[in-house]
Amino acid sequence: MSLQPEQASRKSEDHPAAVSAPLLAMHSQSPLAPTDSSPECSPLGESETLSAQDSDNGGAGTSSLLTDLPAGCSLCDDGAGTAFLQLDADETDFLYHEIFVLRSYEHGGITLTDGACVVDIGANIGLFALHCARQHRGLRIVAIEPVPEIFAVLRANLAETADSIVRRYAIGNPAREGELVVMHFYANSPGESTRFAAERAGQALALARACPDAPDR
Repeated sequence: MSLQPEQASRKSEDHPAAVSAPLLAMHSQSPLAPTDSSPECSPLGESETLSAQDSDNGGAGTSSLLTDLPAGCSLCDDGAGTAFLQLDADETDFLYHEIFVLRSYEHGGITLTDGACVVDIGANIGLFALHCARQHRGLRIVAIEPVPEIFAVLRANLAETADSIVRRYAIGNPAREGELVVMHFYANSPGESTRFAAERAGQALALARACPDAPDR
């Protein structure tokens, strides 16, 4: 499937499989010349501000982008021109190295060119979108993330990225459109947040049995 840039916004909103994610999540008890080291992160202070307004904040003003952020957010700077908010330092280190350093998402013949349209479904906090925007000019980015807490960080991270659209959707079976989709948010491992908590619990148990010395995440 290929989307032209001018079709991206309409398709992301009108596709019959796009349904709104829940308003309330269930909680459980985190370049041009990228560096090999982890980005430096610091706690987000009350005085931090964002200067741009993205297309999906409902006209509430940029201050609301920070007000809506989940507790524990910190501001990171990779020292190579990209600053962003993150939820969990260990997960961010892993994703940054995978996306910016190894460029793992660009293997297997996948390439981007200036002016391309990037649709990132399950965008997390937006690191891949930021990487693409730093590498290429004139991109149209559509970033979709269903988990409210993660979406808040994604929206803030892409606030200054031109031609970016962020939407909080869950993508599912068109026959079940309109069904409430409850997402389970894991603050100490945001990327593992899921709709299927029981399945994740089973995976965690299997991992604990297979790797008893692994840190408890």
